[in-house]
Amino acid sequence: MNFAWLAFASAVAVAAPPALAQCPDGSPPPCGPRRIARIPIAVLYFDNLSRDTADLYLAESLTEEVTDRLGGIERLQIRSRNTVRHLQRAGSGDATRLGRALNARYVVDGSVRAAGAQLRISVRLVRTADGSEVWAQSFTRRRSDLLALQEEIALATAQRIVGTLLPTEQARILQRPTRLPAAYGHFILGNYFLRQRSPARLALAIAEYQSAVALDPDFAAARARMAHALSFGARYGLTGPLAALRPESLDARALAMAREALRLDPRSSDAWMVIGNLSRDLDSQALATERAIELDPDNAEAQHMAAQFYRSIGNDSASLQSHHRALALEPNRAITLHGLGFTHLLLRDYAGARRWLDSAIAVDSGLAFAWLRRGEVRLATHDHAGALADLRRAASLGVANLPLMAIVAAATGDSAPARALLQTELTGWQRAQALIALGRHSEALDVLEAATPGRSSIGPGFVSRTSTRSAAIRDSGGCSSRTAPDCAGDRSRMDRHCARCHAGCRFRCTGPLAHAGDAQRDAGAAAPLGPAHRPPVPGPHRPLQAGQPPRHS
Repeated sequence: MNFAWLAFASAVAVAAPPALAQCPDGSPPPCGPRRIARIPIAVLYFDNLSRDTADLYLAESLTEEVTDRLGGIERLQIRSRNTVRHLQRAGSGDATRLGRALNARYVVDGSVRAAGAQLRISVRLVRTADGSEVWAQSFTRRRSDLLALQEEIALATAQRIVGTLLPTEQARILQRPTRLPAAYGHFILGNYFLRQRSPARLALAIAEYQSAVALDPDFAAARARMAHALSFGARYGLTGPLAALRPESLDARALAMAREALRLDPRSSDAWMVIGNLSRDLDSQALATERAIELDPDNAEAQHMAAQFYRSIGNDSASLQSHHRALALEPNRAITLHGLGFTHLLLRDYAGARRWLDSAIAVDSGLAFAWLRRGEVRLATHDHAGALADLRRAASLGVANLPLMAIVAAATGDSAPARALLQTELTGWQRAQALIALGRHSEALDVLEAATPGRSSIGPGFVSRTSTRSAAIRDSGGCSSRTAPDCAGDRSRMDRHCARCHAGCRFRCTGPLAHAGDAQRDAGAAAPLGPAHRPPVPGPHRPLQAGQPPRHS
């Protein structure tokens, strides 16, 4: 026997590192990058079987929280909730048919019935290939157990589909934004109101988030969402006690709340989005928005906010790209379809704007801002009756623009609404609109130039892009041929000149902010925000055509 060889083999065995029992993520070896075959599933919105319509938010919130938790499992590919909702509203059949339409292998559906403090939830997992039930279970819990219940549903669903979960996957499902069930109850109700974005609903969202934070001062997610609601309120308006606050005051509160959220959780993508939206200089805006996307690259809202930022500085191609990224993440996202329509409206592509806004309304007929923007498109294309109808529909949904309605009335020969408006308390921009409606363009310019530049509309430079009202008036024959000066020099001078440019019916101003986007747009290359490794955007997406089913991710 070769004893030397045995001695060598023994030495090697002793020196060799021990075999890994599992990889750092909890999976079995070999470790390292691996290609994961993702299983497509769809979570249908649960039916609300409660007698009280006030409990509708429970079914919706439970659906979305379960969807989000399952989205943390890399082996699962979750179909867009917006596409799911659109198909369900269209009455596209039972769970199996919906699953096939969504190209999903499995479908989760269920129902919620609330009776006082008790909840009864029925859930099932359906295989779409043959319509068979893989798993079904009913739960009876107290409302205060909702946080634990959604974890239980998500865990059971994931385990039935992929088998044993990795430790990291289970940790994602069980991650809690707060340990207080009562605070969480206010949080999910606030989220329900926030998604609707009307002045009344935003006020309700803020109240719910305030209640959540009062119960749990360390609830970072609630603080970040409250910052969003305050920021939206500065742009869209609020009802109730906060309605008396000026936009600048609401923005200051939003900024303070976002900073406090970041102190509690520096990785809060929501808080970074608000910081980016409210920053006073372009570099800070870009860096904060980029950080929000880097922390959560699958966050469609972050991509949407990036699109708004690009649009505000005149970089339309980058804005359109970011909007399409948001749609790639969440197809048929109504607020993003509206954003695309708004950008095409600013570009004076009225046909394109109309198609995107029609799509937004088809997906969510309750989105007031889509009706408002479509009213502007109709005004610009001389469809005064249609413009007035759309503006009235927006007003019925909580977003009334009386100055714009006065412009429509003036275009049909009725100047009384504009004259009446001038007797009321108006912002500088609203007063300018009323004056434009009366054909008093020079006075409108004086009002705009006297206004203090600020973020009463979405950010630095937005005053030069903010509305197509005067462009619409120009295109309807009511505009002078005033030539705008170059918007060069310091910020205040640039803002004054861009205001003159806009009210004087020049669509785009020249100068530092416009050039920041024009150089890239003219070269045909936008520089999207976010990490360089983000995958290319599939698309671009196209507006929905009449009778066309929604697209899935």
